[in-house]
Amino acid sequence: RFLEKMKRILYILEAKIGTPVDVEFASDGEHLYFLQCRPQSQGRGITRKQIPKNININRKIFSANKYVTTSQLENIEYLVYVVPEEYSALKSREEMQKVASIVNKLNQKLPKRKFILMGPGRWGSRGDVKLGVPVNYGNINNTALLVEIAKTKGEYTPELSFGTHFFQDLVEADIKYLPLYPDDAKTIFNESILLNTKNYLEKILPKNKNYQNVIKLIKSSDLLEGGTLSIIMDGDANEALAFLSPPDHWNWRLQKVEELAEEIDPELYGIETLYLIGSTKSGTAGPSSDIDLIVHFKGTKDQKEQLIEWFEEQSKKLGKENQKRTGVQIDDLLDVHFITDEDIQKNTSWATHITSPYMNVRKIMLKQKADGD
Repeated sequence: RFLEKMKRILYILEAKIGTPVDVEFASDGEHLYFLQCRPQSQGRGITRKQIPKNININRKIFSANKYVTTSQLENIEYLVYVVPEEYSALKSREEMQKVASIVNKLNQKLPKRKFILMGPGRWGSRGDVKLGVPVNYGNINNTALLVEIAKTKGEYTPELSFGTHFFQDLVEADIKYLPLYPDDAKTIFNESILLNTKNYLEKILPKNKNYQNVIKLIKSSDLLEGGTLSIIMDGDANEALAFLSPPDHWNWRLQKVEELAEEIDPELYGIETLYLIGSTKSGTAGPSSDIDLIVHFKGTKDQKEQLIEWFEEQSKKLGKENQKRTGVQIDDLLDVHFITDEDIQKNTSWATHITSPYMNVRKIMLKQKADGD
């Protein structure tokens, strides 16, 4: 009855306020007191990204379809997985508190916001620590995502906390939360890949190697050579997917630049030279990175207008291609800057990229100039 009443109240509040809300409440066993009511957090400036549809099943780690809020995480390097069955098998409260202590140590050692925490039941349990790892907020405050796993035992499905033990801290720190129900036939939980991949716990915390069966510290790059973990959470569709992203974002972008150079007519558009800079040039581009180009331009005003129009058209095409590959929506993938002979003589800001003795650019071969360059 409580859940039914609370659901009705939340519906009424949403209807009156015009947006889903989070509430804090207290009860004396008879009366319900609302302490706070605020618009539900969807992340800071986060826009919706749809779940990619062309991800190979072998690259999918887990999915969710309940209580999903909109967010995206990219370039996750580590997964910390507290194995539910192994945690439940621990004999004493002290051993379960030791797990919390190890999680705290990993939280301090792993790169901030480059790892996720996955564990059974309720993170932050205090009374009955069998319900979940008894951490406090300071033990998990560097994670990018907190995942609670509700594995069914017989006919019993554990209740999750939904981050309520440190809800406001998570919101203020922009730490994401996601509940997993791996026994749901409509979800994916590729646990075998987590259990059978190299565990780095002993290497990072050699004194805690006795807990290797309980806590798995996994590198994303071991799951897919050189890859990282991406998590797309689509609150509108109530779907989330964690999948391995291959390390080819910069290589794909470089290939596309070379294809553009093969297609474009430099004489028609007044192009002297085309240069590549930024993350694609340095090999560090991610799924949401744009492609930075510098055009040494020697044409007319009309040629420049035509060239800008051509680049804008190609930019939108590449944005759509990138979205199909990654699920990341970027309307324009190209960021094009023009310089002239005068800019080079005056050593203006963009011109310094090509005049620098440290060679901060990559010259892209143009089709018509290939023989004489």
